Amino acid sequence: MKIFLLRQGKAEYHQKKWSERVRMYVLTGYAASIAVMLGSSVLIIYLFNVFSPVSLFANVISVPLSAASIISGIIFVLFSFVHRIMAQILSVIPLMFLKLTEGIIYTFSKIPFGFVYMRSPHPLMIVFYYGLLALFLLLRKKYFGRYVIIWIGGLWCIFIIILNVYGARREVTIDILDAGSGDIVFINASRDENILINTGRGDTSYESRWILKPFLMSRGINTINNLIITSFYKRHSGGLKMILDNFRVDQVFEPNWNVYNHPIAKDYKSKIRVIGLEKDKVIIVTPDVKIQVLCGPWNRAHKKLIHSAVIVKMSYRQFSFLICPEIDAHMMDTLLREKMNEIKSAIVLLPHKWNHFGSREKSFLEALSPQYAIVTGKNDDSLQEIKHFLTSLGSIVYTTWEKGCITISVSSDGTYWQLKKFLKNQNDTI
Repeated sequence: MKIFLLRQGKAEYHQKKWSERVRMYVLTGYAASIAVMLGSSVLIIYLFNVFSPVSLFANVISVPLSAASIISGIIFVLFSFVHRIMAQILSVIPLMFLKLTEGIIYTFSKIPFGFVYMRSPHPLMIVFYYGLLALFLLLRKKYFGRYVIIWIGGLWCIFIIILNVYGARREVTIDILDAGSGDIVFINASRDENILINTGRGDTSYESRWILKPFLMSRGINTINNLIITSFYKRHSGGLKMILDNFRVDQVFEPNWNVYNHPIAKDYKSKIRVIGLEKDKVIIVTPDVKIQVLCGPWNRAHKKLIHSAVIVKMSYRQFSFLICPEIDAHMMDTLLREKMNEIKSAIVLLPHKWNHFGSREKSFLEALSPQYAIVTGKNDDSLQEIKHFLTSLGSIVYTTWEKGCITISVSSDGTYWQLKKFLKNQNDTI
């Protein structure tokens, strides 16, 4: 790092006052932190989809503490061969430094906008960035001199701007995640507006943490503008706490928050905007993208959670997408009686398991007769029965169990859409 700072001999350094030594130490620490950030942040974004601007300041404190913990740890190990009691006393010192370092890193991580999620850059962009970085360093003496750090910093800023401006999706896309029966749907309505429907399980299978969170990070999502909970079954709302802890949420739409006294409500209801979902309610996301509640909750006093579930329909110009994570006999009768024309959609999301697959259920699917049907959940006899019946109606059926995460890309006028699968890191058109 002496390339970027004044080159001074040891004698001249020791002649300086303590204030000057401290200033040089701080500047050296910042220079080292900047160099590390410029050299590694692009790879970190590519591999982990995370960028932490506060690391520039956290490293200045945590790196010396880490060095102190290593040195004191070595001293502790050496004393363990000589004097056991003294070694036990000295073992407190590296532990103290480690705890202090951990506390500082945790404090910095809780700073607002201390870290942001970003989309992975294209590998060619990474090669181009490091190629220019190497070129700057090789030609620094001849063309850039001591201002090379400014040129490299400018290159890095341009890279981040390009990644944010051109990396964001502009078209309307719908992602149905492979989260079992969690029925997680993420809708990118525009560059600035998105919708997350359901969060998957929380504590048991950790669908929210190991499937939903990495997915949102890979898309560079930091803010969820609209979070819709279709029911308070754990498979649909269990990951709510994880989402609220790791992402900014503008507003939450839910069926019966107060009635069922959901544990998350006690901690977060005072901090976020919570809006109840009622039948025929319309959520206007953008002028062209709307979410309409077609059915439920029909009985707020009922103790069964399924009667608190809602069925919603997403509309975008001439495109429509019906989402039915939970459906029972009463809901089907209501939709067939009151919403026969409105339930018609190009694509329908259906649960894999129904309490009973009889004449009512078959009549409901016949009324839908979608062009495409996506069935979530695991592969069992119930799924195969539903899939076989839908196929007999002429519908093209896809399951997340077979295809993985399914992405629907919709054209700007809503007249054309394409389904893609993302399975085992492959991007193939279905």
